Amino acid sequence: MSDTLSFVSDVYPQGEIADTLLHQQNALFTALVAQSAVAISLTDADARIVYCNTAFCQLTGYSASQLIGQNHRILASRQTPRTVYDDMWHHLTQGTPWRGQLINQRCDGSLYLGEVDITPIFGGSGKVDYFLAMQKDISDNYALQQRLRNHMTLITAVLNNIPAAVVVTDGEGNVVMDNLAYKTLCADCGGMEALSLLGYQHNEARQEEGKILPLIVRGKRRWFNLSYWPLPGVNEEASLYFTDNAQPRTLVLVTDCTEQHQQQQQGRLDRLKQQLTYGKLLAAIRESVDAALVQLNCPINMLAAARRLNGDDHGNMALESAWREGEAAVSRLQACRPELDNEPPGWWLLQSLLADLSALYLTRFQPCHTLNVSLEDRAIQAFGHRIQVLAVLSLWLDRALVLVQDLQPFQLEMQIIGSRDERWLTLYLTDNIPVHRARYSQTTATSPGQGMELRLMQTLVANHQGAIDLTADPDGGSCLTIRLPFPAAPTGGTK
Repeated sequence: MSDTLSFVSDVYPQGEIADTLLHQQNALFTALVAQSAVAISLTDADARIVYCNTAFCQLTGYSASQLIGQNHRILASRQTPRTVYDDMWHHLTQGTPWRGQLINQRCDGSLYLGEVDITPIFGGSGKVDYFLAMQKDISDNYALQQRLRNHMTLITAVLNNIPAAVVVTDGEGNVVMDNLAYKTLCADCGGMEALSLLGYQHNEARQEEGKILPLIVRGKRRWFNLSYWPLPGVNEEASLYFTDNAQPRTLVLVTDCTEQHQQQQQGRLDRLKQQLTYGKLLAAIRESVDAALVQLNCPINMLAAARRLNGDDHGNMALESAWREGEAAVSRLQACRPELDNEPPGWWLLQSLLADLSALYLTRFQPCHTLNVSLEDRAIQAFGHRIQVLAVLSLWLDRALVLVQDLQPFQLEMQIIGSRDERWLTLYLTDNIPVHRARYSQTTATSPGQGMELRLMQTLVANHQGAIDLTADPDGGSCLTIRLPFPAAPTGGTK
């Protein structure tokens, strides 16, 4: 049989194969066509059916006797546009095959979508004698495709109406699907891939800790959280039909947490302000008590000297009573002397502390004022009471802001430089305030520590066994040097 087919294909043009089989190879035609699972019909040049196989009868619901001699339009329905039939006959009358979809009607009146291939069969005269039509019912496949399209449309509509950016990535981190919010985010990032800018493939462990990532969007820093869900996949390539090694995919939800982050930061700064105010108040109380003790010790010492001169019998009762009352007053003052160590000492990053300082004074500085921070090493660590060290720097900034109140207009320029060696952590605080203004500023006490900032700073630095030194520049400005002892390097993490 294969030899016969090869012979027919070689001798006759493709359009004459069916005609040749019909007239010369009747037995072979019956085997190939009559028993084919594909619905096949043969019409004359006027579209009258001259042959149909069993599959065609099963598809249309007609018997062969009902179909033979009928025009093929017996299957036509009004659901197929006239333009489709015009296009079909345009090709067929030109002698060219036509393929398309027709909504046909069965014998019982039900409709089906048929995919039809019609080939003109040329006779010996070169004219079209027959039309060979093969069709199959694609109604179920079409319904499945439309259902899939509807699902995709629905999914796309849902995703595009989600305010958060949603992305699907493959195993290599490439974006294979995204929504409108993600496209907008990428556009706001200058057209760059937002996931790449967020370090998507390198931050999964970090995201498990619930941390958020910064991203510059339209020139402003915003904060995002990435959430991950693995997605099951199926193979799409026909060559992988018998395998089950679909590439894994991941659903990524990119949530803008800027407002939440700002609220958290503001809450943390508010708590930090309270701690600083409390720390300054403790230092001011301690300084006041120490000053009172110094003043009280002078008459107490004089009473003690007079008491010794009075003899061992202590016969002067008034002197003895005064001395005892003085000693009791000193004891009461010492009992009221507050401790400064209201937080445990620990290791912390100097850069983090200076960032908090800048954030605390961001709104207090005028637009023309500047505060520059320069670190010898961004990883410099310090050990001690973090709030107390922050209070020392805060007192210096408070002092500067008070001094420049009467110098308007004045462009305040302050700088903090940090460095360390094996023994000391050194902070240099410079400003451009005129020296005479700094020297003769009026002392007030409208807030804790105001007017006595330098003394409070000395108290807090001394509590760390550190040293403080203030020098003036004859050309204007001053430099405050703070040295804090640097113990052995930490073995654990940093705060």
